[in-house]
Amino acid sequence: MLRATGQNLACAGCVAYAAAACLNGQQIQATVDLAAPFAPLIARLLGPGVATCPVSSAVVPTTTNTGRGEWLFPTGAGRESDLLPPLPTARGKLILYLHGGAFVLCGAQTHRLISFEIVRRTGAVMLMPAYTRPPHCRYPTTLDECARIYCEVARRYSPENVIVMGDSAGGNLAVTTLLRACREGVPRPAGLVLMSPWVDLTEASLSAPSMVENERSDFIPRKLMRLFKEAYCDGASANGIDPADPLISPLYAEPAELAAALPRTLARRSSRSAARLDET
Repeated sequence: MLRATGQNLACAGCVAYAAAACLNGQQIQATVDLAAPFAPLIARLLGPGVATCPVSSAVVPTTTNTGRGEWLFPTGAGRESDLLPPLPTARGKLILYLHGGAFVLCGAQTHRLISFEIVRRTGAVMLMPAYTRPPHCRYPTTLDECARIYCEVARRYSPENVIVMGDSAGGNLAVTTLLRACREGVPRPAGLVLMSPWVDLTEASLSAPSMVENERSDFIPRKLMRLFKEAYCDGASANGIDPADPLISPLYAEPAELAAALPRTLARRSSRSAARLDET
C-alpha cells in the first residue's frame, strides 16, 4: 500500500515539492524543483518578453461541474472583485492545464511558476483542476474526472477556444482525456501542449536504458516512480486491464485513433531525453 506525504517548499527562485514514501520498510525521499526545468521551457513556448498583464486567481474549494481546482485570469477580468473567474465569452480562450507529479504529487501551488506566466503572457483564462490522486483513488477515477472536466469546459467555451496542456503525468492525462473524449463523441480542442509526457506506464518502461542511465539525475527515484505507477494503475491490472491499454499508456494507441483524437500538438522534452532518443 502506498504511504506518501508531501510538503510545498518556498524559497527564493525555487518552486519545489518534497515527497517521501515508504517502500518495503525503506524511507525514500525526493525533492522536485520545478523552477529549473520550467523557466527555459516557458521561454521556448512563449518567447522572450515582459508580462502583458497582472494575474488573479480564484480557488474553487467545492465540487462543481468543473471540479475542484484553481482558476487563473487577467486581473480585472473576473467577477465579484476577481473572487470568481470570468464567465465564458464567444471569443474567450481557455487553457485546461493538467499538472504533473507522477500522478501522486504536486498541484496548483507547485505549478504557479508556469501557470501564472502563461496567463500573464497570453491573457487567457486557465483552469488547473485539483484532480483526485492516489492513495485516495485508483484508475480510472482520475481519468474519469479529467474527461468530465474537459467535456464541461468544451461545452462552455466551445472546443475551438480550448487548449489542453499537461506535463509529465499530466501529459499522460491530457492525451488519455482526449482519447476518452473522442470515443464519447466530444470534439477535440484547438490545440494540445505536452511537456515531457509520461505516456508509457508498463513495467518494461521503468527498466528502459534511459531510465537506468539517468536515475541519478532524475527528479524522482525509479523505486518511487514504480510505487507511484502502481498506486495509479494497479487497480486496472487487478480488473484485467493491461497497463499497455491506450487509456493508461497512450504510447500504445493506434495511430489512427491518435490522429482522430488529438489536435495540433506541441510536444517538448528535455535535452537529455532528446539526446537519448537521437541515439536510438
